[in-house]
Amino acid sequence: MKPVVCASASVTAVRRPSVVSSVVVTSGTSAVSFYFKGTVAGAPTITATSAPLIAAAQQETVTAAGAGKLVFTNAPITVVAGVCSTAATLQVRDNNDNDTVVATATTVTLSAAPTAVTFYTDAACTLATPSVVIAAGSGTQIFYFRTNTSGPTTLTADASGLNSGAQGE
Repeated sequence: MKPVVCASASVTAVRRPSVVSSVVVTSGTSAVSFYFKGTVAGAPTITATSAPLIAAAQQETVTAAGAGKLVFTNAPITVVAGVCSTAATLQVRDNNDNDTVVATATTVTLSAAPTAVTFYTDAACTLATPSVVIAAGSGTQIFYFRTNTSGPTTLTADASGLNSGAQGE
């Protein structure tokens, strides 16, 4: 009895109730069942090998789960007091850290501590806003900010049903 090896960098083979890296086709049978679970969105290939048989491969599709959290995708932004920042970018991700989208328009409330910060929807910092909206079917939104005091601050993005995102600036 030779094991059939199942391997892929982003896939875990599961033979209920335990995780396995190979399965065995028992004598007198020609098939074995197993499940796989992937946490990285993409198209992994499941390959079965057992010498002297010819290897078999099948491409699977792993899609992102539903929206689970907000993250800042830009590096921390350093600004001069009184000057508008460069764009800060929020991304919606699932809880496995895959980019995903929101099903309905989602309002994201912006806040900062300990420094007082004003948030804007435009690069000239003329349209102040306490929140931004991620459109239905989208997964990103940009905003800008300005403060009149110096020192480090933490920006926080909160939306109903999603884990908050925060980043030190």
